This record gives sequence, structure tokens and C-alpha cells, in this order.
Amino acid sequence: MDGSLYNDFEYYPGARGENFRVSVYNAGMLGSAVSWDDRYTPVKTDENAETATCRVRYQNGGASGTTEYNDGVLTYDIGLLRYIGVELVGGALEESALQELAESIALSR
Repeated sequence: MDGSLYNDFEYYPGARGENFRVSVYNAGMLGSAVSWDDRYTPVKTDENAETATCRVRYQNGGASGTTEYNDGVLTYDIGLLRYIGVELVGGALEESALQELAESIALSR
């Protein structure tokens, strides 16, 4: 259970708000078996981009099954209309190192 996200997204001016991230990362946040929308915590934000840490949730065997988590980092950039997600398996980094990783990520052409 490890993965990453990479995709382009469509931006609709005026669509920004508290749940804007769900429209950007819809492929990773709207799944019932896997979701990147647990403990989403922005680390750095500006007018065009946001980077956040999160937990990637795996629901095994439906609602009555087991739930497992991995750490993740998500970044989107409106200017590039692109996002990435990096999943770290098995507590690979301490919380401070996860924050440092998130702060260092920036998308570019």
C-alpha cells in the first residue's frame, strides 16, 4: 500500500473556499477504499499554491474491515494546473521531518 498522485486539474475562478482541495485532488479524496483527506494540514500557502501534510487512509474490507494509514504530502499549483501527492509508508519520517519535506516541495515547469 504505497502510492503517489500526479495529475492536472481544472480551475474555475471563484471556486476557492474551505473545500477547494477536494475539487483539486478529487481522484485521491473521494474514494471509499483510499482517501488522502484525513488530517489535511496546510504547511505553506500562497495565492497560487498550497502544500499540506495528510494521512492516507486505506479502508480494507468495506466499512466493517480494518483501516490503515500512511503519511502523505500534497501540493497543488493553480498556475501550472497540476498537483502531486507523495505517500510515505510505515511512518518513514518523524513529524518534524515530514513538515520539513512538505515545506521544501514546490512545483515548477
